[in-house]
Amino acid sequence: LKLQFLYLIAPLGGPYGNFDGSRTGHHASPTTDSHAADTGAPSAIIPPSSQLPMAFNSREWNNGLFDVCKPGAGACCYAFCCTPCAAAQQRTTYDTSNCFFNALCVNPLVVGNLVREGYGIEGGCVGDILTGLCCGPCSVLRIQNENAVPQRESQRQPAAAQGQEAWRAPFFACDCYACCCPMCAGAQARTDYDSSNCVFNALCVNAALLRSIVREGYGIEGTWVSDCLLGTCCALCVICQVRQEVQMRGPKKTNGGYAAMPAPPQTMGS
Repeated sequence: LKLQFLYLIAPLGGPYGNFDGSRTGHHASPTTDSHAADTGAPSAIIPPSSQLPMAFNSREWNNGLFDVCKPGAGACCYAFCCTPCAAAQQRTTYDTSNCFFNALCVNPLVVGNLVREGYGIEGGCVGDILTGLCCGPCSVLRIQNENAVPQRESQRQPAAAQGQEAWRAPFFACDCYACCCPMCAGAQARTDYDSSNCVFNALCVNAALLRSIVREGYGIEGTWVSDCLLGTCCALCVICQVRQEVQMRGPKKTNGGYAAMPAPPQTMGS
């Protein structure tokens, strides 16, 4: 009777195999295991699409605006509790500028604009302003995530060399346009220097930052301390001086230099 029972159930197989030694408990998938059975190679495990590395795109943000938890809980709390300090640190990471100057004189809106344009990411000044005003901490965390992308390291701005040249324009220069509308005059001076957006400069760039950008770009002697003190205590004089300096030296070139105009000739009496 036992032999007859085994003879009856042999075609059905079981988890331990048939009588011919083949396995029946394993169900081969039509994509991997059938190919492995034909070629004799082990079956490959294909990861889901969510685990595949994201392709790098130099013209777009490689991190979302609301990826706030990506850098960690500590960085997230830091950005939400002290947004200006976090933004200052990220600009320092980007172009090695002084962190204290960035915290005192550079607002998060400007940091987002500088980093976006420096990396060549598509966008506009309106988006930079709205993003910084409506969700400043999220904007700072997105910049932090972008700075952490390995491909962005070669696109960061190098540290500005210590300037050796002197100012050509006097500090107490008289400029009627700057005296009547200093905000517009300062914005136009930076636009003439690096072709940046004039409206954005008028709304977001102060005198201290304007002096720092132009001074470092032309290689003029000075420090961030002088930029901060003079831009805060005597903003009108700073705007007049920077405006005339840009008119004398010319605009900045794309390769980091500037279209230098010849210095005024020295007279015999000077």
